Amino acid sequence: MPSKVDVANRALRMVGATRITSFTQGTPSANAVNDIYDEVLKELLASAKWKFAKKRSNLARSSTAPQYEFDYAYAMPSDWLRTIDVHDNDQGTGTFKYREGQAGSQNVLETDSEQVYLTYIYFEQDPNIMTSTFRSALSTALGRDLAVPLSESGTLQTRLESRATRTLFKAMSVDATGSVPKTRPMGSWGTARYGWR
Repeated sequence: MPSKVDVANRALRMVGATRITSFTQGTPSANAVNDIYDEVLKELLASAKWKFAKKRSNLARSSTAPQYEFDYAYAMPSDWLRTIDVHDNDQGTGTFKYREGQAGSQNVLETDSEQVYLTYIYFEQDPNIMTSTFRSALSTALGRDLAVPLSESGTLQTRLESRATRTLFKAMSVDATGSVPKTRPMGSWGTARYGWR
């Protein structure tokens, strides 16, 4: 079963750095990985609609209303990274006006709707939940960002930048297979044209 340390060590091998057994062991390799791991992971998770990192939630309304434009504010889940879909019903149909924003340190969704059903990308940290291609993309992105601090090599960083882009696109492609595209409503033109109700 792969661990965060396994993902990190794969990145460290790419830059010729010393392997680690823990993120907190205090070595230069461990310190460098520990500094960037979560941010690089969040960056990759937010870059696509990963099936393994998708959640649904019926949002709780905040007691503090927005100052203007909208009637209600809803607190985003604490693990929210990116919104995929927002609906006002549990059937997942229709659209409505909303805005994502901040209320103090809390991410919120502001709207006039009295119910909010959110599909979102969350901060998944377990490598065993991630696909193997995503773990590969994560290791390569970590290697790219570790190249200069640990190897002092801009050339290696440039090479790994190109490789990181390719592995990320491959992970996105693999993740997208096997899904049926979401059907969108026909709309007024289609119903009028084809006589559908």
